[in-house]
Amino acid sequence: MSSSASPIGYSVLRRPVLCAALLLAVTTAAATALSALPALADEAQVSREQNESAESAVIRAIVEQVLERYAAADSYTIEFAQESYWALADTVSLSSARLVLVKPSSLSVSYDDGGRIVSNGESLRVYVPATGQFFVSRIGPTGVVLDPAAILRAYEPDPRIPIVKKSGERDVVTIALRPRERFAEPTRIDVNIDTTAWIVVGLTAYSTAGDRSSYILKSTIFEAPVAADEFVLVRPEDTQLLTRSPYDIDQLR
Repeated sequence: MSSSASPIGYSVLRRPVLCAALLLAVTTAAATALSALPALADEAQVSREQNESAESAVIRAIVEQVLERYAAADSYTIEFAQESYWALADTVSLSSARLVLVKPSSLSVSYDDGGRIVSNGESLRVYVPATGQFFVSRIGPTGVVLDPAAILRAYEPDPRIPIVKKSGERDVVTIALRPRERFAEPTRIDVNIDTTAWIVVGLTAYSTAGDRSSYILKSTIFEAPVAADEFVLVRPEDTQLLTRSPYDIDQLR
């Protein structure tokens, strides 16, 4: 019998020995791997926390930079387009408008259909020509959130949703915000920020009822001239007056 041939008996006997050796090797490797799992898990947790912490720092820096940009101006005028989705009726409405803000608290919004919103920080007047209604109410210091800076102050970044970088001509990032006050509406606002000009260029607000309002801020002009009657809104005689409280009527209409 040549030396290259293996006796049948030896082959049969060697198979269990090899299996046992393989089993021992696999078991040892598995034990080693299992013993390393906690360390790997700890490293993954640390890495994940470091990434989240780094992203949170980036988001905070972006928001602070934008707030500083708006804070440096005494007034600004914003031209925007609005798309509103009403979930109950499953309808979408489109409009365009101009927002004018003069500090400390004068705000005016003029829609293309003649609708108006005017606030002095204490009262809110709204004229809706489509329904012939005029709404008057007292408001708190955070009652009007159409101002991009006011939104950033009233909301905070949602740590569950990572920052999204958008492609395009401008260097735009999207930050998901949640209200600082519990149960406040809208329950979430996605803010598109131009990180070159440090201004808000888009907003999408979501409510618990499924309603959604999206705004594209086409232009933002700081320190633009403001007309003397920009914040004057008188109720037309043929409109229905609506108030939040009957005690508001005499003082506010």
